Amino acid sequence: MIDIDLVVTRDLMPIFSMQEDFVGWRPFRDWGRQFRFGGGIYLLTTGTRTHVWDDFAGEKSIRAARAAGYRGSDQAWLSYCLGKRNEAHWNRESGIYSIRDMSGAEHRLPADARIVQFNGKTKPWQSSLPWVVEHFR
Repeated sequence: MIDIDLVVTRDLMPIFSMQEDFVGWRPFRDWGRQFRFGGGIYLLTTGTRTHVWDDFAGEKSIRAARAAGYRGSDQAWLSYCLGKRNEAHWNRESGIYSIRDMSGAEHRLPADARIVQFNGKTKPWQSSLPWVVEHFR
């Protein structure tokens, strides 16, 4: 599963070739808890981690996740259920970035970037950054 508010800049096979039942993305910036997963990209084998969905009780679950220190809604619940478990995740060498991970006002594209998530107010279809214009379709 990947969000629509991202830019693909290189081949995705190294990202999608993971064999684990669940693979999550842990953004580099720590907004909330160290053991969290971003909701913008993950791999999930159908029929696994069913407790994440079975135990979800709407606003009550979101409140519990937030009370435990997680931010957001879907990503808060995902992190609350899976964050402290020994789940597979993409590391910094995977080439998955958040636009917020990029330093400097110009938001230079890292050489190893495969996907750049636009979590936040600005979306790729609003951006005038040259590399976004080049890669966003």
